[in-house]
Amino acid sequence: MPIARVTFQRIELDSLNYQSFDPNDDHMISKLFFTLEVGSQRYDEMYVEVNQPYGTTYETEPLEVSKYIGSYDGNWDHNEFKDMVEQYYRRVMGHQGKMIKTSNEAKEFRPRNIIIQLSPETFEFKIPDSG
Repeated sequence: MPIARVTFQRIELDSLNYQSFDPNDDHMISKLFFTLEVGSQRYDEMYVEVNQPYGTTYETEPLEVSKYIGSYDGNWDHNEFKDMVEQYYRRVMGHQGKMIKTSNEAKEFRPRNIIIQLSPETFEFKIPDSG
């Protein structure tokens, strides 16, 4: 199985409504940009959309991670990638976040259109030979 190397670079936070007075309004919409290396090939400016469905908590509930967008057209293990994105996103944002840290007492936190430039972090996962 080939190894995919993903280097996360930045998050574009389009909308976040955290701990609102109406929990059904809580949501998050972001783009997570990365570089992908598979074998000797490098693919720049790849990204996925990361969404917290309305009324859920992104700290503990599953996030929606779109199919990647970019020039790579090879095999992929979306479930493995999705798990990696969720773990990474939660390390950057939220109670344990290193870029935007919130507390349990936070109310009506609503940032919009923020670009978070990250120190590159690289992760690896296996992708199938076919399918």
